[in-house]
Amino acid sequence: MTELKEKIGRSTVLTFLAHFLKLAVAFVLLPYIVSTIGKERFGLWVIVVVVTQYCGLADLGIAHPLSKYIAEYYAKREPDRINQVVTTGLAFYVVFGAVVLTVVCAMSGFFLRLFAFPPALYPDALFALRIGVLIFVIELAAACVTSVLRGLQRIDVTRKVQMLYVVINAAGTVLVLWMGFGLRGLFLNDLACLCATAALEIGLSFAALPSLRIARRFLSSEMFRRLFSFGIRVQMSRFSALIGFQLDKVLIGYFLSVGLVTYYEIGAKISFALRQLPLLVFPILVPAFSELSVRRNRAEIYDFAVRLSKVLAFAAVPCTVFTIFAAPRFIEAWVGPGYGLSARVTRLLSVGYLADVLPLILYAVLQGMERPHFQMWTSTLSAAANLVLSVALIRWIGFIGAPLGTCIAMTVTSAFFVWIAHRFFFRVRALPALRRTLRAPCAASALALVPLVACDRAPSLLSAPPSRLANLGILSLQGLLFLAAYLVLARRLGHFTREEKEELGRYVPCARLLLG
Repeated sequence: MTELKEKIGRSTVLTFLAHFLKLAVAFVLLPYIVSTIGKERFGLWVIVVVVTQYCGLADLGIAHPLSKYIAEYYAKREPDRINQVVTTGLAFYVVFGAVVLTVVCAMSGFFLRLFAFPPALYPDALFALRIGVLIFVIELAAACVTSVLRGLQRIDVTRKVQMLYVVINAAGTVLVLWMGFGLRGLFLNDLACLCATAALEIGLSFAALPSLRIARRFLSSEMFRRLFSFGIRVQMSRFSALIGFQLDKVLIGYFLSVGLVTYYEIGAKISFALRQLPLLVFPILVPAFSELSVRRNRAEIYDFAVRLSKVLAFAAVPCTVFTIFAAPRFIEAWVGPGYGLSARVTRLLSVGYLADVLPLILYAVLQGMERPHFQMWTSTLSAAANLVLSVALIRWIGFIGAPLGTCIAMTVTSAFFVWIAHRFFFRVRALPALRRTLRAPCAASALALVPLVACDRAPSLLSAPPSRLANLGILSLQGLLFLAAYLVLARRLGHFTREEKEELGRYVPCARLLLG
């Protein structure tokens, strides 16, 4: 288990570095992009990205189990089976990509007529949709080969490539906008950067696994059935994720206007970035638990999962609480005044996303042990509830009904998933684990926030609203005070045992200093 923990620790550090780089670049570029291409075209960009992601629902979920089975066969030293996984998946996506491109090119006009945008945007929308789908298809096909790196627990390599992509994509974005290519230039830049980094990552995959071969003799109908059987169940979870994280934008574009999608996207980006921080370790954990299931019993795996869940809650709960408090000031510092709707979106989605991400470790355990049907049931329920609530609330109370419906659906169905996973798989009560996981982070976060709320509501000494730079300074000071208070309170409440602190200290250099 020590070697496995070292792999997870190394990959996790680089994963977070890559994500923070992506966040920093997005923080700088988003206001520049919106001001350059306008709110309507930015909203159109968001809608096209969502539509291309929905195309992926037709892929039968074949991509999901690739890294899981590669990890399993690598642990069993079966290189030919790994070649079957990669070759069969790649062959499927070549055919799938050709079909999707043909259908989208033939029906582009139908798709675009579903949304409320000015007729002048139609040529840009048509171009963006076709290039967006091409990007999506190439990404899927390349992932069949690059899943080797994830299956071998070489997430550190994939994250380095991702950091390279972020840097060259950011430089390309500034260049194409400066040269006046607008929305079309953004999509062409994405396409060029993807092709370059995908080629690099494919080469690294072959280098990491010299026995990797892609050949006709490795095509296997039996392997396709196995990938399909597992993937179709995970696909339901993906469908739920697209409903929860993307459908609101489509509904706002359909019922209200494409311009309002920009307000939603700005608010959702903050909540989504917060959610992504813990979610980044999911591709690491699924193959890790798959490998662990070969060597350990269910009770040992559950104990390991609870320990990881405590770490997750320790980080996720205070981040969410502070984001809810700081959302209005942060958005004003980021994109300027006039985005109050975005702050309300951030607050509502942060609550729902926290509820959705807290069972993350359980999701990874069940997928790694080939029990994705628990997540499939709750994902189906979540998708249905989200769709019904969002449509009903948009029709009833307008724009804010979209994030409110998502928040309610995610909170209720996540609680249901935790209950059924404990009741029917682990055969233990959920409440003791929830107390161990959430009691200290929730109490410490609430107490640490009290003085900040009191100061924020006190009469202001400033004669005018603070500037964007001043807001950033205030946020930084508030964040440091909140973090210090939270760490002191969490330490006093005894969230981690001595053994857990020592274990964290081996993988996180500053853990001993922060946790005492």
